[in-house]
Amino acid sequence: MEHSFDTEIAKEYGIQEAILLKFIYFWVEKNRVNEKHFYDDKYWTYNSLKAMVELFPYLTERQINYALNNLIDKGLIIKGNYNEKSYDRTLWYSITAFGYAILQNCQMELTKLSNGIDKIVTPIPFNLPVKEPDNNIYGLVVDYLNEKAGTFYKKNTKSTQVSIRARINEGFTFEDFKKVIDTKCKSWKKTEWEKFLRPETLFGKKFEGYLNEKENTNKSNTFSQREYNKDELNSLFDNLDEIDL
Repeated sequence: MEHSFDTEIAKEYGIQEAILLKFIYFWVEKNRVNEKHFYDDKYWTYNSLKAMVELFPYLTERQINYALNNLIDKGLIIKGNYNEKSYDRTLWYSITAFGYAILQNCQMELTKLSNGIDKIVTPIPFNLPVKEPDNNIYGLVVDYLNEKAGTFYKKNTKSTQVSIRARINEGFTFEDFKKVIDTKCKSWKKTEWEKFLRPETLFGKKFEGYLNEKENTNKSNTFSQREYNKDELNSLFDNLDEIDL
């Protein structure tokens, strides 16, 4: 039996956490490929602590439970309960957007991982590819941003791809990216906030909020010349943490 983990994740979060994160990632992606266990807009994998102890005989139940809770506390995974029977204590886990961003920066050697866990869900064939966002999406999104904002960002920048990939993994589409870009360009161009028309701001953790923002129809652009409505003020204050002081 062979298990593996990413050393960078192990250094940051712990060896046990790195092992279990890779384990959960592998099966969530398998279920995503097979369109199984999709609840609340996420794909999930499940297992009991007892089964995990059998799969990882070098870890105790207490160590596994501690590592899983640590991954939850650090925001890399979330826990759910989608069991049909109320007395079923099986645990369900999914990867957060932050967890995906961390994992996508690492080389995931899925063939090595499968050697150690192929007895968990035997009906799933191992020759199925793991879906990744179409590389073309990076170019489409960045080109659209450059066109609308007059910027010159590159589609192959790692931080840009991480942000776009995280939103794709959450279920957002190219049309959603276009709407966010259009909305914020109308709101921020020719203002002091124009510098925030950049991938890490637009496609970051506030993406869904930007997507649902009401369009600003006021043509005046300076703070002293007009009153800001509630939505605009929320948008301004949302970005205060990104200003270099």
